[in-house]
Amino acid sequence: MDLWIDDRADLAALFPVAGVHVGQRDLPPAAVRRALGEAGGTVRIGLSTHTEAQVEAAESDPAVDWWRWDRSSPRRARRGRTRSSGSISCAGRGS
Repeated sequence: MDLWIDDRADLAALFPVAGVHVGQRDLPPAAVRRALGEAGGTVRIGLSTHTEAQVEAAESDPAVDWWRWDRSSPRRARRGRTRSSGSISCAGRGS
């Protein structure tokens, strides 16, 4: 089983992980790659996307190894929380 770290490139740099997954509001993938230092060449970087433009940007970003497209639209849930409705599509490069 491969270990992935969510959002924290600084922690990923300290441990032998397979990858780091970041979202649109986290460090950009190139900054994650730099933060990983020497391990940056072997650790895979995943990126969440929510629009077609974000998917296209992820496809053209050499720092992104894997991207996830959540094509669902957020909707209001009880007590002001949001939740997604619909399906999630995943895609990647260089598995």
